[in-house]
Amino acid sequence: MYPKGKIIVIGHSVITENHNKEKFAFRKEENNKVFEFLPNKKEDRIEIISSFPINSDNFSEIYSAELLQRGYYNFGVIYSEKLSDYENDYYLRIFKAKTVILIGNQFETTSLFTYNSISELIHKRFIEDESFTMVGINNSAAILTDLMIGCKSIEKGLGFIKGCIISTPQDHRTGFKTLAKAVLSHQNDLGLSVCGGMSVIIEKGFQALCKGNGSAMIVNTKSIKPFKRGVSVYVKNLKGHILVDGCAVDLLAGEHITPQIFDYSLNFMNTNNIN
Repeated sequence: MYPKGKIIVIGHSVITENHNKEKFAFRKEENNKVFEFLPNKKEDRIEIISSFPINSDNFSEIYSAELLQRGYYNFGVIYSEKLSDYENDYYLRIFKAKTVILIGNQFETTSLFTYNSISELIHKRFIEDESFTMVGINNSAAILTDLMIGCKSIEKGLGFIKGCIISTPQDHRTGFKTLAKAVLSHQNDLGLSVCGGMSVIIEKGFQALCKGNGSAMIVNTKSIKPFKRGVSVYVKNLKGHILVDGCAVDLLAGEHITPQIFDYSLNFMNTNNIN
């Protein structure tokens, strides 16, 4: 059974402002666009789940201001450090939400979802509820897959997206080597790099549509002959395929899908229209 919910992966959208490491702002091309592809029913509840410390969470302020600017007023912020104290309250809030947005450190966010009722609820909503949307921004997008790139090795992710490893680098050049190494060691998985200015909208857990003025990139090593662990590997002419606005990809097969097959509404009024 395909999941009925939708996922939106948003690339690197926030940078330090004027080289001040404590002050952040949207990239110039991201102003008033980062939430451009959220569901259009602005009265529906949105919850932002942040793994940033409450006292230094400038990101929640930035994203909250962006939601307000786009006309979304029914939203709140859930802080992971308060989860143990307010789990029942947070559970009810997420139960009522139509959209859940993840921001923060990918490893702390992963730990948040490991052993609690909220994790089970979100997975259930994603599988069964066609009106439910999960949004991963920057590093938090990387945890939505079965496997994610860790500090020293490939680690277990949350498993919303199958057969894919996601990277959200500042640009493809800085992230290609790391992503290529990850998919070469896990050749059943496709590599997906999403940079600033690009949103990747995923339905059925694997059918993806790129929207935005940035770019994404796929790295497919499925056709490369498997190699033995512990043995030196040389791969010739491994390339990343750049995706731009309107490109569509099957994340399981690693193949481009003709965009014309999409009868897609960014307002999410028509559900699961990718055939």
